Amino acid sequence: YLLLWFMTSMAGWVSDVVIAREYLTRLQVRKLTYILGMLPASIMLAVLGYVREPRIAVTLITLATGLAGISFSGVWAYVLDIGGPSSAVLYAVANVAATVPGFVSPLLVGGYLQMFGDNVGWSLCFWTSCAVGFAGCAIFYFFATSEHVPAGTKASASGGDAHAHAHAQQESLSLSPERRLSDSSASVNNGRMVGVVGETI
Repeated sequence: YLLLWFMTSMAGWVSDVVIAREYLTRLQVRKLTYILGMLPASIMLAVLGYVREPRIAVTLITLATGLAGISFSGVWAYVLDIGGPSSAVLYAVANVAATVPGFVSPLLVGGYLQMFGDNVGWSLCFWTSCAVGFAGCAIFYFFATSEHVPAGTKASASGGDAHAHAHAQQESLSLSPERRLSDSSASVNNGRMVGVVGETI
C-alpha cells in the first residue's frame, strides 16, 4: 500500500502537468492513466494463479496493487470532471458501487474453491479479476466522453452553461490580483447577506 500511495500521488501530479501544458486533452489523460494502471495490474493477477514461488507471488501482488494506483488519477478524477456541482454525490454513488465486489468476491471465491479445488479455483479467481479489469478498461475507453464541468456550474444538456462559466473564469484570470480579491470579497459578503436573510425568514 506504500507503493499504491506513491503511484497514486505521482500519477496525479503527472496528469496535472500533462493537462496544464496541453500535451493531451483532459479526457485523453483520464483514459490513458486508467488503462496504464489497470491493464498491467489485471495481467499480473492472471499470472499470479500459476505462480508457486511465494516471493514471486508477493512481488506480483505488490506491483499489481501499486499499478492500480495509477488508474485512480483516471477514473476517480473523471468523476470530479463530469460531476460539476454534484461531484460529491456522484463520487459517493460511485464509491458505494465500488464496494460491491467486497461482498460478492468472497462468495465467488468460496464457490470456485468448493467446485474446482484450490489450484484451479484460485486460478479462476484471478482470471475473473483480470476479466473484470479488462472489461472496465474497455467500457471506460469507449464510453467515457464528456465536457469538463467546472465546480459550481450547473450543467445543461447542451453544455452551454459550462462553456459560459469557463469563459468567465478566463476573464477573471485576466483581471489584476487586486480586482480579483475585491470581487471575491464581494461574493463572500453577498453570500453572508443571503444567509442572514434566510435565517431571518
